[in-house]
Amino acid sequence: MNWSFEISFLVFLIIVFLSQGIATRLRSLIPMPLILGIFSILGFWTGVLPRDFIEKSNMIVVGTIAYNLLVINGGTMVNIGFIKRYWKNSIICVVSALVIWIVIGLGMQGIIGREIALLSSGTLMGGGATCAIASYMVMGNKPEIAVYPWIIFMFQGLFAIPIINWALKKEAMILLKNFSNDNPSKIVMRDLNFKGEGPNNKTKICDRIPKDYKTTAYYLGLIMLINLANKLVNIKFNLIINQNATALLAGFFVSQIGLIDVGPLHKSDSFGLLLLGLMGLMINTLARNPIGNIIRLLKPMLLVFIVSIIILLILSFIFSRLYRLSIYGVIAMNLNCLVGFPVNRLLVKNSASAVELDEARTYIEDKLLPLLNIGTILIVNTISIIIISVTVNFI
Repeated sequence: MNWSFEISFLVFLIIVFLSQGIATRLRSLIPMPLILGIFSILGFWTGVLPRDFIEKSNMIVVGTIAYNLLVINGGTMVNIGFIKRYWKNSIICVVSALVIWIVIGLGMQGIIGREIALLSSGTLMGGGATCAIASYMVMGNKPEIAVYPWIIFMFQGLFAIPIINWALKKEAMILLKNFSNDNPSKIVMRDLNFKGEGPNNKTKICDRIPKDYKTTAYYLGLIMLINLANKLVNIKFNLIINQNATALLAGFFVSQIGLIDVGPLHKSDSFGLLLLGLMGLMINTLARNPIGNIIRLLKPMLLVFIVSIIILLILSFIFSRLYRLSIYGVIAMNLNCLVGFPVNRLLVKNSASAVELDEARTYIEDKLLPLLNIGTILIVNTISIIIISVTVNFI
């Protein structure tokens, strides 16, 4: 059968849909990227899927667009007010990420190899954009390990989600006991959604543009303009810092001065398509690797996750004592850095689902969301990209 664009794209969408459906049914206990990866590997191994079907589906182009835009989008979502409000949580997440970077990136080089250790330290606590950056940047000189960041991405939730679920349920029970002492009506959700919009905020330049003009082309065009400017600055001044790191900073800067909305991709009606593009990049990288190479990389991946989770649990215990915080909340927050958005919202809802009273359930969700969102803002969307942008230079 001749795999045309139409057939290739349709098969890709079917595989992604089935993977998402199974993951949803299993409440993300088996993460969607892992299910998608298993389907793809089995398809390539058995010959059911041609190894070039992602290329024919044109999803590589979409994926390339995606990770460039997602970096800038992540920069716009860094909310300084939110970080200040939860400064203890912010310190815990940042210190944990740096400890992981040092222990895995430096301490495990003699065990799993220098390249794998450095690659692990940046991708462990990052999302799809971080893994795409890492894979792309090592593809030229180390093609045999370019699939490793995607293997990390596939398995992230498998190890962390069961522990997060347990910790969130424990924390939810504590919050339920305290519910009668709090007034849920006073809880403000705006900053929990990364918008950073409060009643005292001044009108930004981007807010003066009528909503009718804020189309998909507007949001994507504005992000691409920032991306292009960032690239030209890097070329003009031959900056030492990686282009992805400066793109992240550029997104943060233009958002802070009000030139662009917070989280523009989420408002552009294209976020879902761009995430599909990242999945396409992952599948295409899997297609380039024989199953033997993928299996070979599973051993260091497993070891890295075991060590990382142990470290995060130890740090959670230390910081919960230091700042007198609930151990369950800190565990959920720290391990969420291995998962990130949007799975964390589902985990919060699952933890509160057993509560019958609507007010109490909303109260619990409002209290738990900041614990997970702070890690997503600071680590998954920001620091992981900076770390991988630094470490790839030494691979």
